[in-house]
Amino acid sequence: AVAATVGPASSSSAAAASAPSVPTQKQREKKSSDKLKAKKASNVAAAQEEQLESWQVLLAESWAEVQAIKNRGQQQASGKQIDATASQQGSTKQGRSGGGLLGWTRGGTEKANGRQEEEGEESSAPGNAGSSSSSSGGQQLPETFPEMVQFNCKLMGYNISWINLAMEKLDALISCVAQGQDAYLELEANFLAMRIHKEVTGKLVLKEFRVVLLSSLRSLIGDVWSGMHEQSWSRMWSMVEEKLEPSLALPAMYERAVANLTSEMAPEDKRKIGMEAFKQLFRKLPDTENYFKQNNERLCFFVTRAIEMSGEIYQDPVRLINDTLSLGLRHIMYQVNTQYFEPFVFCILEELQRFTTDATALDGVAWAMTQIAASMVRVIEEGSTPLIRAVLANNLKQVKKALSEFPRQDRIAACM
Repeated sequence: AVAATVGPASSSSAAAASAPSVPTQKQREKKSSDKLKAKKASNVAAAQEEQLESWQVLLAESWAEVQAIKNRGQQQASGKQIDATASQQGSTKQGRSGGGLLGWTRGGTEKANGRQEEEGEESSAPGNAGSSSSSSGGQQLPETFPEMVQFNCKLMGYNISWINLAMEKLDALISCVAQGQDAYLELEANFLAMRIHKEVTGKLVLKEFRVVLLSSLRSLIGDVWSGMHEQSWSRMWSMVEEKLEPSLALPAMYERAVANLTSEMAPEDKRKIGMEAFKQLFRKLPDTENYFKQNNERLCFFVTRAIEMSGEIYQDPVRLINDTLSLGLRHIMYQVNTQYFEPFVFCILEELQRFTTDATALDGVAWAMTQIAASMVRVIEEGSTPLIRAVLANNLKQVKKALSEFPRQDRIAACM
């Protein structure tokens, strides 16, 4: 009887222990609150991402509008030049029709001169509609964005050499920011720092360009300018300054040290470094040996040229940047795997560490080679379009497929 009594009791207690516990009201409220907070956080993150994309889109759209104004100004200027040339030719014909041999008589010349004097008096008359409406005090007011920037720069007394250089690189910087290419923005900022070191004279104040940029944009596209435009363009230049400021002092720090290192290296030293660098590369990545099938002298030339370019880019950054871009375009035809660039640079740097103990020179070579390699990788990745890859593969089906993405009227231009 006791056993019978204990059995059911123990089984019921075990069943009660194994049954899922019913959550209390407080636990249900806490769980609901946690779900609500998580959903709210995800909504905030999505809103921030949407806002980030919206300001980048606004940046690209407003810059396209500025470029359209510039193009219209150039077309109007060329049209005015054509009209002026035609008018000049017409006046010459009228002057020649005064009689005599080919119209070149005293009477014909006097009449032409009289007409020119009358036109000059009319154009100089006060309130004349023919006078330049875009001049103030004898100075023509700017109509395009570059003219507006120049006008504001002179008006504010800022460093014109810095403003001109920033204007030259502005389109590339805006493109990187608008497309969210943070790595390429850093690359453009590093190249800009190299050119600032060589080309900008006088005191450099990065914020000067922000002031000139925003004031010029407000004047040029004031009919559509808003607070969102102000925030977008300010944010863009803040990102540029964030990437540019750490790099400003590096070219001056590295130029002399790298130049001394490259000048002290004999051709035999460069050849030895080249051989050892490729041996190390083949050990780390055996697949690269199937690609680099050139003879040893050619492989050594690759490393030698990389070391020389790391010194030349500090001395003449414009030429070296252009050379690097053209070299990257040639590597598209070579069908180079971009994954090989980083280990190739590391192998060279490791061999250079055995040659010298100058930390500044090593850092300078590493920084320069990184910019060169990153620039070539960018050219290869952006230039290797589906059409280019299909042509290199000599695949007619892929070529037709790639061309089908273009409108019919643009296919010849795409092939060119």
